[in-house]
Amino acid sequence: MARTDGGTGVGADARTDGPIGPSVARDLTGDGRPDLVVASTTSIHVFAGGPGFAPADEGDATTTLSLTGAAALLTNLVALGDVTGDGVAELFVTTEAAGLIRLHRIVGPLPAGTVALLDLATSTDLSTTGVDSRVVGSLGDLTGDGRVDLAVTVGTVEGEILVFTSGAIDGPPHARIGLPTGANEPSAPSRLRDLTGDGQDDLVVGNRYRAPAGRGAVDVIPGPIAAGARTASELEAEANVVRVRTTIDTELLGSGVGLADVDHDGAVDLVVGADQASGAGVSAGHTLVLLGPLAAGTVDAASAARARIVGRPGDQVGNRIVTGFDGDGDGRADLLTIGWCGVACSGAVLGVAGLTLDRTYLPTDVTFRLDGDSGDDHFGVTASLVGDLDGDGVDDLAVGVARTNPAPGVVYLLRGGRVLPASGTAGVVADRIITGGPGFGAMVIGAD
Repeated sequence: MARTDGGTGVGADARTDGPIGPSVARDLTGDGRPDLVVASTTSIHVFAGGPGFAPADEGDATTTLSLTGAAALLTNLVALGDVTGDGVAELFVTTEAAGLIRLHRIVGPLPAGTVALLDLATSTDLSTTGVDSRVVGSLGDLTGDGRVDLAVTVGTVEGEILVFTSGAIDGPPHARIGLPTGANEPSAPSRLRDLTGDGQDDLVVGNRYRAPAGRGAVDVIPGPIAAGARTASELEAEANVVRVRTTIDTELLGSGVGLADVDHDGAVDLVVGADQASGAGVSAGHTLVLLGPLAAGTVDAASAARARIVGRPGDQVGNRIVTGFDGDGDGRADLLTIGWCGVACSGAVLGVAGLTLDRTYLPTDVTFRLDGDSGDDHFGVTASLVGDLDGDGVDDLAVGVARTNPAPGVVYLLRGGRVLPASGTAGVVADRIITGGPGFGAMVIGAD
């Protein structure tokens, strides 16, 4: 895969390093191999990876973490990695009950069978205004001490970013940074890197509904992150913040955010989606590549972009970004941008191998395009690089379809390193299809 230590990215060798060190950071079952983590609103299913990996349905999960009987519903898979540095993976998730958002830390190795999620979790209250709120997480060294920290962005009306340090992962937070009042729906890379070129991991957060007029935004807050609280207005006044903006109303810049060394110069670059951009047709969406390092101040996304990938009308490309998956078999990582609508909202995953700078990739120019099987599938509503599940030395991709009753939820697995067809549908192209109950596949998480 694309290494996640800030050194390489798209176009780098596709291999199996985790976000912080080796694949143990994705191992929740304790066998030293990465695991697949899939969730609905009522349960989390953990499938142990390894040679012969071949689950067919949710009943094949090694461990199921259940919320059955609890008042809360699972709302987000936030982060997966070895945050405390003890060689054991930790899974961070959020639940919501009566507007209260709680962050839960679940530490591996997990017991086999079905267990109550709340019995295994250490929990922290995040917000009391959290109905239907999106919460995203990123791992990186945000305090400059060489250890892994967790940044959690809570997308409520009075949203905020909370930074938890490795030494005090269960709180209280090291820092709290306010988001502007209004509709907040954040996005963030799972692994933070140095985007400003000073050798320190930076905090990167997209906000697709950021005012004015639904233009959206991406903020890059340079590390190390100072302790204490900052309001949104105080952050806006800081001179060292990189503010990626657009002048186009309702574009929803920041729908998806990724970090990778796209041009192979050793510097990390920003990949950002705007899933309502309509330059190529209504709601076609586009994905922009901005080369790092980025300097402080306001950056116009369209002017600074050195490459652009556009979708078909209605695709909503740029809703999610995945870096590190090799989908053309050349041993190097490709850039994936996901349109969660596509044809009849079946969803689509577009991949570009060997991305060329100063080029606009039209829908016919991408290396491969995979569409969902049926209308309203929203193939790609969640997608993640999930590690080398089958033991062949190359990281694999999991893509979710959160169908509801009576249709089953589905996760499609695509094996890294194979040559995907230029076009096809998920059910035909996928190497493995895992089915579950209603909502299964609404969330998957890896460590790309």
